[in-house]
Amino acid sequence: MKISFIGSGNVAWHLSQAFEDKGHYICEIYSRQLLHAKTVTAKLFDSKPVTNLDFSKSESDLFILAVKDDAIQMVLSQLDLPKNAILVHTSGSKSIDLLIDFANENIDL
Repeated sequence: MKISFIGSGNVAWHLSQAFEDKGHYICEIYSRQLLHAKTVTAKLFDSKPVTNLDFSKSESDLFILAVKDDAIQMVLSQLDLPKNAILVHTSGSKSIDLLIDFANENIDL
């Protein structure tokens, strides 16, 4: 599976390596600060650090939203995903309804 991470903190750091160790390809790591994304991608095989939330041309199937809870809304307001992308979040305190609202606003029916 091809996976991209939106966020470059501890969750993205550990999950990206774990997924890659299991044979998945990590396409991109997003961070507002390029250096943070580069720090994570440096530990991965062939991932690209990015600072833009336009993933519309990404080859990833799965997008993992791993940002601070207070940044989720802002990120979702700028996020552009490819058609048929799967988006999950890692927050333990925010509802899945955030992603449902995002999907309802961004899926053409």
